[in-house]
Amino acid sequence: MTTQTKMPPMKSGRFTDGTRVQSMTVVFISPLFFGDSSGAAIYYRLLAKYVSDKGCIVSVISDKEMGDFDGQYYDLFPKRCGQNKKFPRDVYVYGVQNLKYLLIPKILHREQPNALLVHSSFYNHPGIFANAMNKVRNRFPELKMVLDVRDRMMSPEQVKSLAIYDKIIACSENVLADLQSKGLSKSKIIHIPVLQEKLSVDLSGLPKLLAGLGIRQPYIYYAGLVKEAKGVDLLLDTYVNHIRRRNPELSLVISGLMKTRNSRIISQLKSEGVRYIGNRCRSEVLQLIAGSSACVHLSPNEGLPRFCLEVLALRKPIVLPPNIPEFERYCADCVVPSSEPAEIAQKILTIYTDAKAPIYPIEMHFPESVLSKYLKVLGLAD
Repeated sequence: MTTQTKMPPMKSGRFTDGTRVQSMTVVFISPLFFGDSSGAAIYYRLLAKYVSDKGCIVSVISDKEMGDFDGQYYDLFPKRCGQNKKFPRDVYVYGVQNLKYLLIPKILHREQPNALLVHSSFYNHPGIFANAMNKVRNRFPELKMVLDVRDRMMSPEQVKSLAIYDKIIACSENVLADLQSKGLSKSKIIHIPVLQEKLSVDLSGLPKLLAGLGIRQPYIYYAGLVKEAKGVDLLLDTYVNHIRRRNPELSLVISGLMKTRNSRIISQLKSEGVRYIGNRCRSEVLQLIAGSSACVHLSPNEGLPRFCLEVLALRKPIVLPPNIPEFERYCADCVVPSSEPAEIAQKILTIYTDAKAPIYPIEMHFPESVLSKYLKVLGLAD
């Protein structure tokens, strides 16, 4: 028989804008929280900061990587994410992580949260995470459970298991449409744009950074996981076979964790004009964006990529990925036109030559625009 645990009562108060915000505890479950190798880590740190600033207690369940955080941090999962791909280590560590899911109810019993926010990527791989969340639902029937969906990778069968959640956050219009097409009720979903803070970059250290990394300007830049699903193979083919031949002065800089064993990608990363610089910290990525002549992201399966939002926030030229309604609505001229390398090369060179940043309403991603939606869906505000 499953033991049920009641959630503690909430206290409330009002902010100067009249919004009534509940004083409560919320737990985030994320594959990673520290480090800069994933948009999830950056996003959840930002969200934790802004929610904490509203007077709420934030606790986090994530992996073994540690950093500065004022709240309670449970390093429950092995340090699997945020590392280069390596077999068979990854198989073993993922098995260990699945066993750790069974400890989540124990942590929630200790924390007694009023709300739980879960990153959807746990559902993207075979395992027992769905079973662990079913146990959480049964044990804590009053807990506000919210799933945060940031991609379109879940199968229709996986989407069926999401009925236990009170609400599902879709980070973009295409994620919302994807969830509905797989059978999730529209009433269950709330669309909240990806949180993006305002950015400014001190470029005084850029020359030293570029010299240390062996990078010459002008360059085009991609930052993110290095794997086929992110379109890196297509980007390399486009550069090596087309852009380099037409404009040999323009180099391609790629940073991020190596998540592929594809021999062609690994070989092309060593091509003339290509500079692969490994994983970089966020401050360096932002400097490299600011110092670039254009940025590029070609993945066809994204919600709203963090790298793209950071480029847009810094008002830099970029070739944007396809199949994202927000980008197609506001800056269609900057969206990659096809999957043909020759056409992509032409688009990249046009964006590079024009040197104009897309006109995109990045303000709709700022905290003042989206934070109230997060507060309400988590039950922190009326």
